[in-house]
Parts: sequence; structure tokens; C-alpha cells
Amino acid sequence: MKTNINELKIAARLLREKLESFKDKNQTVAMLYSQLDSLLSAAERGALSENIEPREIPGHRLFDETNLRDYSDLKSAYTNFYIELIGGRDWGAYKLIKEKISKT
Repeated sequence: MKTNINELKIAARLLREKLESFKDKNQTVAMLYSQLDSLLSAAERGALSENIEPREIPGHRLFDETNLRDYSDLKSAYTNFYIELIGGRDWGAYKLIKEKISKT
């Protein structure tokens, strides 16, 4: 499945901004930033045209297993980037959830 390159670029920039704002305050954020840097750079350059397998995206467990869960805006930016990388917005389940949320 093809990746929406423009949406992915936006998501990557937003996530990079959040990571940069917290990396000097939190060692786990700095580690996540280091793990994601090459993927963020590729996304920002528009070099990712195919979806990425979820297992190839670093960091998703860090939010559950560390103090990163306290950074809701960082988690939101990460989740958005993750969804763009895996092409999750094209999934039927995602579309149903989004539709239900917009009706409330």
C-alpha cells in the first residue's frame, strides 16, 4: 500500500519538534529520538513511499513501559506518525472509529 507522503512529512516534522523539545529533559525521550532519527529524516525527505511494518518502527513499547506515558502530546505525535507509517488511515476500522468520533 502506498504511503501518503505529504501527511507523513507533516507527522514526522511534528514528532521531531516534540522529541526535540523534551530530549534534554528526559533520557528516554533522547533514546527514542535517537532510534527514530533516521526514519524521521527519510519521512521528511519524502523517501518513504511504501508502508512500514509495525515491528520495524522503534518505540511503541516505550510509551507503555516507561515514563513517556506522562507526555501526552509526545504520545499523540508519535501515534500520528506511526499511523501514517503503517497506512492505518486506510483501514476500514480506522475509518469507522473516525466517523463515530466526528458524530459525537
